[in-house]
Amino acid sequence: MALPEKINRVSRWQSIFLIAWWIAVFAILFFVVESCARYVYKDERYWFDQAEYMAQKKPIDFLFVGTSRVYASIDAEVFANTMEQLTGKPVTALNMGRGYTTIAQYYFAIKHFAKHYPEAFKMCTIFLESSNGLPDMRAWDSDWILPEVWAQYILPYLTAKDIVKMWTTRLAQEQKYQISFLWFTQGSRLMLFDWDIRKGILQTGARIVKNIYKMFGIKDDLADNDTSAKMILPDGDNMDSFRQERARKLAVTIAQQDLKNQQPVDWEKTILKDIVSLVHNNGGKVVIVDMPVSSIQMPPLETDIRKQDKQKFSIISKQWKLPLMRADIKLTDEDFPDYWHIQKSRRQEFSGKLAVNYFHEILSK
Repeated sequence: MALPEKINRVSRWQSIFLIAWWIAVFAILFFVVESCARYVYKDERYWFDQAEYMAQKKPIDFLFVGTSRVYASIDAEVFANTMEQLTGKPVTALNMGRGYTTIAQYYFAIKHFAKHYPEAFKMCTIFLESSNGLPDMRAWDSDWILPEVWAQYILPYLTAKDIVKMWTTRLAQEQKYQISFLWFTQGSRLMLFDWDIRKGILQTGARIVKNIYKMFGIKDDLADNDTSAKMILPDGDNMDSFRQERARKLAVTIAQQDLKNQQPVDWEKTILKDIVSLVHNNGGKVVIVDMPVSSIQMPPLETDIRKQDKQKFSIISKQWKLPLMRADIKLTDEDFPDYWHIQKSRRQEFSGKLAVNYFHEILSK
């Protein structure tokens, strides 16, 4: 055998060995980090775990589902106690509001709950939030998740069939790639619960896919988004001054952005309609509840287009047998320390009055 051929063969085996060595190092490192993650996040739970755990023991009468506004505005214990006083019966209420969630996440979580606990679901009334009389207006081609934030709020509730169906929708390619990747790797608690690592991997993956698309001249809609600058926790009155000021500036900026390029809503194509159908078909009830909104965030909700959308929804909600309600409470911007969420001192009052209004306006009719 010629010397150059032997050298090439040795070099080839050295390359293979080097690749295998780095794969082994990565695998060991990932195993160690994943083991640490499983210890650190051993008590972490999925979003609707609390509701599903309680459904095994007793019926759930009321579920509040929505964004951080719901989380900040509703004291479920006060609401339940007030309802007990009014009805003379024991009442169970849970606040499932979470920041940086989407209505697509609500759909899949509610669907999972209805499928696995059908009897408990039939006893349940689900409250969905609205702002100034306008509920969530998004359709299925809008973002399903903010992947760098709370991925665990949707992944456990997606099935393989849902993933396949997702690829037939007009959802952005970036969302399809991210959701698919996260769904296949959700067995890793590191990927599911560690925000920074998940964010880094997704952003790196997005850049790789963009470069591949660029090499082949394929047009893409992938964006190098960084939502970390937009993180607002639903605890405005406990924020330090820096975070509170940042939250206020963001509220003003988003309100200004939402005034631009507004389009009329086709309520028949919204995810909301599918949620209402899902709940009704499984024997549950849905009620739309107005959540408190500061004057800073009101302008985008009061344009001519949105007023027309509100009028249309008022009509179509009757067709959907969807009650609309609000609490009789007067609030000022001083009650919104971060311009996003009402302060804790008003939460109990809001929740109690909401229960009273629900009893008189809906339950007693």
